[in-house]
Amino acid sequence: MNNAGFVFLGDPTTQLLILAACVGMALDFATGFANAAMHHELSSEKMRVGLWHKFGFCALILLGIYVQWVETIGEVSRYLGFDLPAVGAVCVCICAIEILSVYENIRKISPDVEKTPLSVIGEHSDDERADHARD
Repeated sequence: MNNAGFVFLGDPTTQLLILAACVGMALDFATGFANAAMHHELSSEKMRVGLWHKFGFCALILLGIYVQWVETIGEVSRYLGFDLPAVGAVCVCICAIEILSVYENIRKISPDVEKTPLSVIGEHSDDERADHARD
C-alpha cells in the first residue's frame, strides 16, 4: 500500500491549520490555568476535564485526517466533483472555539478588556447586555 492518500498532509495550508488549532488549544490551557491560579481556584479535577476536552479536539483532527484520507484513497472527490477539506474544516471550527475560550479567560483575568471594542465578543449576562445598551 502506498501513502499517496496522505498527500494532503504535505499541503502548507493544512499544516498551518493544524498548527493553529494546536496553538489555540495551548493558549486556552495557559490562560485557563492563569485564570484559575489568579483566583486561587486551581483544581486537578478541572484540569483533567480540560485536558480530556483537548484530547477530544485532537481526536477530532485525527478523524478529519481519516475522513480526508478515505476520500483521497477512494477517489471520492472524483465522484462528488469536489474535495472534502475535512481537516481544514475541523481545524477552523476548533480555532473559533478556542479564540472565544481564550477571550473569555482573558476577560476573567483582566476585566478592563470589557472597556474595549472587543467587549462584543463572548458570553455576557443579561445585566452586562443591559449595561452595554445603556452606554
